[in-house]
Parts: sequence; C-alpha cells; structure tokens
Amino acid sequence: MYLSFNMFEVPPKIELMLASFFVTLSIYTLNKVTDKEEDKINAPERSKIANSPLTLPVAIIAYIAALIMGGIDKIIFVIILMIPLLSGIFYSIKIASVRLKDIFLMKNMIIAFSCTSVAVAPFFYSNDINALILVAYFFFIKIFINTIIFDLRDVEGDRKANVRTVPVVIGVKKTEKILLLLNSTLLIWVVMIMNVEKISSMLPVFLISIVYGYFYIIQFSRRKIYNRLIYDLTTDGEWNYLFLLTIVFQNVRL
Repeated sequence: MYLSFNMFEVPPKIELMLASFFVTLSIYTLNKVTDKEEDKINAPERSKIANSPLTLPVAIIAYIAALIMGGIDKIIFVIILMIPLLSGIFYSIKIASVRLKDIFLMKNMIIAFSCTSVAVAPFFYSNDINALILVAYFFFIKIFINTIIFDLRDVEGDRKANVRTVPVVIGVKKTEKILLLLNSTLLIWVVMIMNVEKISSMLPVFLISIVYGYFYIIQFSRRKIYNRLIYDLTTDGEWNYLFLLTIVFQNVRL
C-alpha cells in the first residue's frame, strides 16, 4: 500500500495502510479454516490454527477494524475492502459441490484480482486513469506469480486433494517457463512507464523487483525447499523489501 501511494504520488494515509493490513490478516486467517484438508498434507502445523476457538473471532474483528479505518476518509474504500471478503467466499465455499479454487487458474486469478483491488485504492486520491492501469498491472502480475510460486510449494498436497493448480496440471518445468515469461512482461511495462512521470520516478525500485522476481522463480522451480518460512519471506516478504527500498530511494532523491 505504501508503494502504491508513492506510485500515484499521493501522501500515504496511515488509516488506509492499516486497513489493508487488517484485511490481509483477516482473509489469511479465514483461509486457514477453509483449507483444512489441504493443510493436513501441506502444513499440518496450520491445522492447529484452524481448530483454535480464537481463529474466527480474530478474523471477524480484524475485518471490522479494516472497514472502519477504510471508511474514515472515503466511503468508497469500504466497498473496495469488501472485495477480498466476497472473493474469498466464492473462492473457498462449495457452490453446487464446486469450489472456484478447484477450477484451473481461478484461484490464482481471484487472489491476484482481490489483492490488486485493495493495493490500487490510492487511485481515488489522484484519479489518474493511465497511472491506475499501469499500477494495477504491476501489482497483478507480481501477486499472480507469487500465488503460483506457493502452488509449487504445495504441489504434493494439492495433487492429493485434487486441486488443479498450474504445476499440478502442466508440470513444474512448464510452470517455470510461464512464470519467467510473465515476469519478463514487466520489462515491457518498464518501457511503458517511461512517459508517466509519477511512476517512472521510482524506476530503480521496479528494476530491482523484476531482477528479484527472476531469482526466486528459478530458485523455487528448480530446488525442492521444504521450509515454508523461506517461501513466505522470499515472495510475500518482497513487499517489505520494496517498502524499505522506496524509503531509501526517496531519501536519495531528496
């Protein structure tokens, strides 16, 4: 969210950043409950979280807090912050004996779309449509790639649970090629942002992110790493590294 504010050249709003944090906390917590079967194989330690009496209350309180914080400044943020919840409901709950997450690519698309929807919320402070399209593409591609990276990690459990993820359906080697191709589209994206002053001013941050993307795609596609924390720190953790890079780059510009 902080990165997005800077891409739109809008002063960061602490209440919206906190709202995005609590939405993420709530959705991931709820997901522990809905993914019990897969986690029994992929991450047995997470099943304890799903069975805890605190899990559901924490998720609900976190989401209520997010909606309150988001609505402090603009009511439109309440609607935007509801997108991950609605997406999560359709994503995880069986409707007519079918879950959307069991449909090929649907899981990755829904997660990337809902996360991107929240990430680009600062658009409503700038109303720059051109910047919105470019910012949304960056976040969508990065998040979409990350969801498939986690599918590489969980391929064994997903196969046994009959979840049709990308690596389960097409194999790990082809998945690696697709991820590298998707990451390469961001090089074209870099060329396109050259004419958008708001975004191009952060060019070094984006170039580092693209190179870093190549690194972990190759790393996780070609090596079997069992430590789940490494995946978390490398992929989702990238947003923390980009946050720090953005702060450093701002100070250098000053």
